Amino acid sequence: MADTKYSARANKQKKPRSNGNGLNGKKRENSASIEVETIRLTESRDVQYIASLYPGASKPIDKELAVAVLEIEKILGIPTWVLLQNGGSGPFESLDTSIEKLIIHDLADVHKKPGPIALILESPGGIARSAYKVARFFDKRYGGFKVVIPSYAKSAATLLALGATEIIMSRDAELGPLDAQVWDERTERRASAIDEVQAIERLMSSSLDALDMTMSLLSKRSMLKSEVILRESMSFVTHTLQPLYDKIDSVHYSEMERTLLVAEAYAVRLLAKSCDPLSAKRIAARLIREYPEHGFVIDSEEAKRIGLRVITYDEDTSLQNNLDILSICSTNETVIGRIREVEPNDDFN
Repeated sequence: MADTKYSARANKQKKPRSNGNGLNGKKRENSASIEVETIRLTESRDVQYIASLYPGASKPIDKELAVAVLEIEKILGIPTWVLLQNGGSGPFESLDTSIEKLIIHDLADVHKKPGPIALILESPGGIARSAYKVARFFDKRYGGFKVVIPSYAKSAATLLALGATEIIMSRDAELGPLDAQVWDERTERRASAIDEVQAIERLMSSSLDALDMTMSLLSKRSMLKSEVILRESMSFVTHTLQPLYDKIDSVHYSEMERTLLVAEAYAVRLLAKSCDPLSAKRIAARLIREYPEHGFVIDSEEAKRIGLRVITYDEDTSLQNNLDILSICSTNETVIGRIREVEPNDDFN
């Protein structure tokens, strides 16, 4: 298939004009000419598209986005669904229980044909449980699925992608760490569970470093025995760091640690289909523990390094061109389901 970058605006510029003297400004001398011109007008008509699940038949979606999705479906050769979320304040903006109901319950009656499908995914994340259930639904119902990422699939969306047989990433696409987000009552905002866990780990590491430094200093500047140096050093470090340890809420820390363990357990189970158990545990642990912040960029090269089955198309291919279009268009609206042309009986409210 030719490498073509689709544009609705470009298509409009190519429409034939009429000056009132016949189609395209020329009188047709015979029916054959009229038939040819009719085909041209049909191909260049202002087609509209809708998504099957959201926003549904109530609103047409961006034409460039729709054409790019349908072109990707042709390239992949399998039914292709979209889950494009921009993280706004409207409905279905993140992976949560509403997405579970929309996809698992409604989608079950839409596409029953067995065989693998593709999921074009763009999402800021959401709830680990919901992402896991959606991934398991696609896997059990269709026997596997590919994930296609035009721009980003962060946090719980990364978890969903782990259940795919392969992850196709645009050259600029990114995944993210699996450090679950929780609501912090003190700051009244969402925070990363890994922040508190890593803070405790750093405090423990600093305590050991302080103990080593104190013992080294005393051994050089005093004639004390080693057991005395150890006792005095421990006393000094304990009194110095005790105020910090007193501020730790052990119950809250346990909750954060358990939240991370849940995400890690889900990741291991989703990865089990594409790699061996040891590799699944290693990859999941790295996605949970080895990144310093929630927004850390895991690009295609980094994803391959940690062991994920990632496919990229760096060259100017038709697939990459259409992924570029999606990365721009998908920032404006939330679109979920299969894409199709508008039919005469579709009712726009």
